[in-house]
Amino acid sequence: KFGQAMADQLLAGAGAADVAGLMAQKGAGASQSFQEQYEEIVNKIREKIVVNRIVRVKGPVGGYVHHDYKTGVLFVASPTSKFSDILKDVAMHVAAMNPSVTNPEDLEPSIVKEERDRLVAEARASKKPENIIDKMVDGRMKVFYAEKGVLQMQPFAKDDSKTVAQALTEAGAEAAKFYRWKVGEAN
Repeated sequence: KFGQAMADQLLAGAGAADVAGLMAQKGAGASQSFQEQYEEIVNKIREKIVVNRIVRVKGPVGGYVHHDYKTGVLFVASPTSKFSDILKDVAMHVAAMNPSVTNPEDLEPSIVKEERDRLVAEARASKKPENIIDKMVDGRMKVFYAEKGVLQMQPFAKDDSKTVAQALTEAGAEAAKFYRWKVGEAN
């Protein structure tokens, strides 16, 4: 009830920029602030509960909470006309595969440039024609992106014959962002 009331407040109420802002508010029909309710619950059950992070997102969202209740994911897609189970499936993929970023552009540019330069030098050393070198490097960069944890480039957990990006495209969606939270982690 407490968690659902906070989620409802974020979605339909005033919203909040951070946890402290949310905890200071009163939910719909409540006589106490969330902070007061929280203190009452903690005193009653004598267990430590921490409201650590909040986020409000727009667009189609798929959510997944792992069976151990220690990992939760929100996967945000670009607006799509077709809604399917793909959003939850990608959220489940994020929980299992722990990508570091959503898109290749989200990686540190210097790391990407360094790897591309290294691959180009290797390909040139093999005396291949320039047009072949570009294709070789592009193919090897896809592997590099998957190894660096780029969500879109990872083999899709539910069907590893395609990437996450391919699975999303087939469903008419595009990855926008993800949030992966684990109990005990600060961010």
